[in-house]
Amino acid sequence: MDIFKYINPNDNLLLMELSNQSLMDFLYLVNHYLLEYRDSLSLPDNLTFGLEIECDKFNLKRVRKVINQKNQELTTTFNPWQITTDISVNKGGEIISPILQDNPSSWYQVQSICHSLQKYAKIKDQAAGHVHIGTNIIEDDVNKLWQFLQLWISYEKVIYRFCYNEYLTARPRLIHFACPIADLLNAHYETLAAMVHDNVPIEELSKEIINILHHQPYNRVGRNEAINFNNVKDYHSHTKMNTIEFRCPNGTLNPIIWQNNVNLFAHLLSSDSLFQADLVNIRRLQNKRQNNNLESYQQIVLTPALELCDLIFNQNIDKIYFLRQYLKNYEESTKTLKRAKPFTR
Repeated sequence: MDIFKYINPNDNLLLMELSNQSLMDFLYLVNHYLLEYRDSLSLPDNLTFGLEIECDKFNLKRVRKVINQKNQELTTTFNPWQITTDISVNKGGEIISPILQDNPSSWYQVQSICHSLQKYAKIKDQAAGHVHIGTNIIEDDVNKLWQFLQLWISYEKVIYRFCYNEYLTARPRLIHFACPIADLLNAHYETLAAMVHDNVPIEELSKEIINILHHQPYNRVGRNEAINFNNVKDYHSHTKMNTIEFRCPNGTLNPIIWQNNVNLFAHLLSSDSLFQADLVNIRRLQNKRQNNNLESYQQIVLTPALELCDLIFNQNIDKIYFLRQYLKNYEESTKTLKRAKPFTR
């Protein structure tokens, strides 16, 4: 079923304003649509990103040969994909992308690398899929950074379930390498808000965020949280490894899911024109009164998910792609890494 026969992908349905019946009809269409790979996501021109494709197990010799061949085919000799070991995956390693942008060439590279790895690598219970977004998307705007933090505090539960990718639950070691941070940031919300109100330089706000996050119980090396700010040098220059790293996604070799994850994180960082402070704050305060834990993050919470769509996406196509991966056929489970029914072509 092609949902775009009924819904213009470039329009912007405000999901929270739909009648119950219209919303049910929309979600029915979403649940019967299989996501497809796209040549472009229409992201900001200044966006750069990088991927860390972790694999639990692979044949190092074969994978190295494949990556070398792909680098030659993709003409990335001077900015190549790299392969390295990783202590978090005992028998595997990770493949690290060069700096990529939202264009057909970059997305062809991602697709080609993922398809090649599917022959010689496996994703099991340890692998993650880290996404780096270039900090220049913030443009030294302290309000953009603050809006992003508020969205994360208020909608982390939604973001995590989305980032479980093909699975209904988190990878078992996620808590040790990508610990949730919403409650911790929420506990320091007034301090952060006061800094923004006082127009502190963005570098000071960034340092305070890092100081807060480094008190995480599992954060022994200073970066074992959902978001890693340790690579940030500034918020305007386009330089290698000057990134915000998102560490919560499960590992995947599905290029459509990689694309979808990049799309989410990019919009979270650049949604200032859609941001509604009052709505986000109401959700934040509701979360503060709840007993949040990682087990609850695998549950579907529809109203917050719809809110987040309206707050960060201004096109139906992005809302549909987000909700399809988030809802996962409306399945829930408590079993470790139980796969969802397929939702991509």
